[in-house]
Amino acid sequence: MLPLDEAEVRRQLSSQPGLLGQYDAATAEQRKLWSSPFFLDAFLRNGLKGEDKSSTFSSFFATVPLSREELQSLADAAFELYKNRGSRTFPANELEEKTSVELANRLEAAGVIKRSGDNAYFTHHLAHDYLAATSLVTKPRKWKQPCFDVISFAGSSFDSLAMMLEQINTAAAAERLVRALFDWNPYAAAYCLAEQKREGVLGFEMRVVIFAMMAERRFDLIDATARRASDALRLSSTEPAKHLMAAQSLENVFEYVRNIDSAENWFSDWRHLFTTPRSGRLADSSVRHLTSDDSVVGWTMSNVLKRVRLSNSQLKLVRGFVSHQRDVVRWRAVHVLGAFPSSSNLVVLTSVFDRDKHPWVRLGVVRSLIEMAARGPSDIRKRIFSRLKSRLKLIVQDQLSRKELESVLLVSKVKNRVEWIDYVSEVLRDLYDQDTGQEARERFERINKKFNETYA
Repeated sequence: MLPLDEAEVRRQLSSQPGLLGQYDAATAEQRKLWSSPFFLDAFLRNGLKGEDKSSTFSSFFATVPLSREELQSLADAAFELYKNRGSRTFPANELEEKTSVELANRLEAAGVIKRSGDNAYFTHHLAHDYLAATSLVTKPRKWKQPCFDVISFAGSSFDSLAMMLEQINTAAAAERLVRALFDWNPYAAAYCLAEQKREGVLGFEMRVVIFAMMAERRFDLIDATARRASDALRLSSTEPAKHLMAAQSLENVFEYVRNIDSAENWFSDWRHLFTTPRSGRLADSSVRHLTSDDSVVGWTMSNVLKRVRLSNSQLKLVRGFVSHQRDVVRWRAVHVLGAFPSSSNLVVLTSVFDRDKHPWVRLGVVRSLIEMAARGPSDIRKRIFSRLKSRLKLIVQDQLSRKELESVLLVSKVKNRVEWIDYVSEVLRDLYDQDTGQEARERFERINKKFNETYA
């Protein structure tokens, strides 16, 4: 549902003068929250107030007869239900086993959950998201890819992650979570910052870092990447996001970052690396920062390596990292190789796709193969699409890789546009032949519409 405009919100509140008065006295962020039909409905029904989603749900659950221990037990159960089922619907007896029959009955009586035969579900999925977030936010050791995948449905919904950040009250913990998110999915980190209403919790420099790296992606060759980055920036009403969204070039982004006044040494080091120009060169020792434990340094290096000129020895070093023991390092390495079309890089990328079991690394390979095809000459492009077609069955079976391929195929700024359209059309037809369910038909209708818009 799109946000309601202010006139519609006022019309809904007009029958309750007391609530309308609260609306007029509320902060801009609270009024923004009530533009959501779900939260406006909660306000109309119960007068629930909150500056963000988490505080609103906290107020709601305070009205349900639950002790603190029972609420924590319910939160842990909510996370486990997502982990075990990968669905918003779950067997009713599983919730009872993880909490108690009596507690499950109380939740149903309070309208928190509904039953449908042997199954049950939370009345609104955001309530389930809030509880799962409440469970994970108290367990920093689990702030890693597997758990982020669980509560976001493999990156398809970031609401639960945003509600994790909303529940953190210290700058150190907030920065730790954002850095962990950035190592997993940079768009998730940007979305969470955009949803964060209490700007003082996370340091200004970290906000600049995340939004600046989103801003660089606005100028990416892959249309889907540029679109995602722009959407992430538009969500935020903060000053850094607004300035970076207005940047007309990557140099404008660099200029904004250089003008940030900061006494933080780590920020100065990051800024020096991030603002490396396209004409710049790096020392071989710098390339090794691709393996950094610091997610910001590692991914910044990955993006910088894509834009600068690399020597043969440096490219060889990057290719060596595709066998690194850490998943994220392999992902960063394959991300770099997409910017350098060559037979040797093509062989490496397809080899990684064939042997690597990590879904996000394989997703990175798919994206880099399309980027390499878009950048490279006709002979490389032909070989890439041939290798993609021979692996379509495997791609379709891997949800993340399939979604990524469908997303990144439509590149508007590509060499030899007619040839590209022919290759893309053929891949899309073969993809459709591999997956002919109802959901696939609806998905391909949307892809076909985008195809016509992109190549009209």
